Amino acid sequence: MKISNILIAVIFLVLISLFSLNFEELTGYVPKQKIPEVSVIQKVVDSGEEIKIRVKINGFCVDPKFEILTRADLHKDDKTYLPTEDDCAKQNTRTCKGLKYCSGDIKDNILELNYKTEADFQGDYKVRVKYIEKPGQDEFYMPYVEAGFSVV
Repeated sequence: MKISNILIAVIFLVLISLFSLNFEELTGYVPKQKIPEVSVIQKVVDSGEEIKIRVKINGFCVDPKFEILTRADLHKDDKTYLPTEDDCAKQNTRTCKGLKYCSGDIKDNILELNYKTEADFQGDYKVRVKYIEKPGQDEFYMPYVEAGFSVV
């Protein structure tokens, strides 16, 4: 083989590897990751009634503590999601209950929680669910998703 052919091949490989490693920076395109989705089934309820909260994990890990806040971000209540035996995906219920729920931990990767609103609730509220973007992330800096509901 000629030295010029080897040199061209090496330059070509270096360019390809640089381009593939810095694809987002070179093109400006960042592939979208679907964050967890939270929804409240009943958007309007009477005070003292129950709402159903549903969280789709979408490949992340979700904190089991669901926060109930006013629209002005004032903390009203929180509730921890505890799966039933039927919710755990092919595993023992004792090992299924944990500090976070990731893909494959819960059946269909959907957490469902029933929450009974307090008798003094009135106005607009939201449910906040935190999720983990990367391992070892500080709880204070955890991103979150929210869904709103109203109590009349």
